[in-house]
Amino acid sequence: MHPFIRSLTVLLAALVLFACSTSYRSSNRPSAPVTLNGHCEQRETDGYSDSIKLSVVNNVVNALDWTAQPDQRSCRFELKRFTQVSTQPVADLQSKIDPKCHIYVWRDNNHVTVAANECQSLCAANDKMLPVLLNPLTGDCMDKRK
Repeated sequence: MHPFIRSLTVLLAALVLFACSTSYRSSNRPSAPVTLNGHCEQRETDGYSDSIKLSVVNNVVNALDWTAQPDQRSCRFELKRFTQVSTQPVADLQSKIDPKCHIYVWRDNNHVTVAANECQSLCAANDKMLPVLLNPLTGDCMDKRK
C-alpha cells in the first residue's frame, strides 16, 4: 500500500475512534446544575430497594434522605450527617463521620444521578449499592437498566 494512503487510512481510523470516544464521554458528563425535588421508591425483582427524598437547587442540596437495601442489610444517608463541600461540577456531600465517604449528585442529558462512594464504614452493604437515577423533569424514579 502506498505510504500516503496508509497514513490517510490510519488518520481516518483515529478520527473515527476519537469521535466515538468523545461523544460517549460528553454524554456522561454533568450537563447542567441540578434543580430538583425528587422522591423515589423502587424495588427490583431481586429484592434490591431504594427510597430517596432529595431537594436540590442549583447544585445546593437542601434535603437528602436515602435508604438503600441491596440485600438483607440496609444503608441510610441523611443530609444532617453530611457537609456539602462542592457544588461544581457536581454536588459533593462529605460525611461528617468518615471524610472518605461522599454522596455525589449530578445531572447528565438523561437523568439525575445520586451515588455513594467509599462509604463502607457507614454502610456494610456499600459495595452492593447502585446509584439512584431520577427523572430530571419530574423527580420520579428511572429504571436502572436503561
